[in-house]
Amino acid sequence: MQTTPVSLRDDVGTAGRMISESREKPAPPVDQLSLEQARKIAARFANGVINDLEVVDTDLGPAIVVVNSQRRAGNTNFLLLQRRNGKYRVTAQGRLDLKGFRHALWTSELVDADEDGYQELIFTGKESSEGRNLRRLVLFVPNEKRTYSMQMTGQTTPSGTPLIQWLPNAAGADAAAYRTALRQKARLLARRR
Repeated sequence: MQTTPVSLRDDVGTAGRMISESREKPAPPVDQLSLEQARKIAARFANGVINDLEVVDTDLGPAIVVVNSQRRAGNTNFLLLQRRNGKYRVTAQGRLDLKGFRHALWTSELVDADEDGYQELIFTGKESSEGRNLRRLVLFVPNEKRTYSMQMTGQTTPSGTPLIQWLPNAAGADAAAYRTALRQKARLLARRR
């Protein structure tokens, strides 16, 4: 892991603009799927409690992304459900709780980090231990089925900028727009303390 202070300036990277300019067709609208219908579909696949649930559009049509909360067991994950041959199936999943960061309370929010017209999700986990200020942020890109992660240590620089640890999946030029979205979320969380 690498520790980096979060910049206070607004880093709207050119990588996000280049990605959105290179896409030839605009994103189609999400088919009508109510949150109630999506919740019923997700309930068939979730082993835990369905915390947050979002319906997003992908190149392959509407998809359901759900936080499958298994907080007591320390095994919360997320599921991507997409329609294949007329039925919804789990097409991707990822762990949110990890060794050293378990039993967290997880929430999700929609963002368009790379400005391509398709929404991504930022999952935010707050450490359950009272004495620790750790937060973990995971950005999930449903179209690519990839995640980009960072952790806020709870420490700040003398100027109040939060220190973050980038996980290896957030390295590389292709992750620049996603790192920017994660930095912005980290700044918002630091201001709320």
